[in-house]
Amino acid sequence: MRKDEKNTKLTEYEIDRNKKISKVRYIVEQSFGLYHLHDDGQRARFTTIDKNHIDNWFRQVAFNIQRGFNIFKKLAATAQVRVQMIKWMIEGKIWSLIGKKA
Repeated sequence: MRKDEKNTKLTEYEIDRNKKISKVRYIVEQSFGLYHLHDDGQRARFTTIDKNHIDNWFRQVAFNIQRGFNIFKKLAATAQVRVQMIKWMIEGKIWSLIGKKA
């Protein structure tokens, strides 16, 4: 990513490039940040590279599974709200909540 200098501003191309990079970069850095926060990520847990590679892979899988569950919870919650709103629309209650007449 590029930064402004004192005497020059970023061009439109550089700004677009930074935005594209940041959309991917935050996802990668999020997992590293969590490693540092919870597991002292600057140190290797095991003595061999292969064991550390497998450990990192399992951590990434666990992180993605946890994130997936959170996404499903949010989707389920919004789906329940939508179902309830459809029921209210059928019963005519939604219009009284909005303030319009059916």
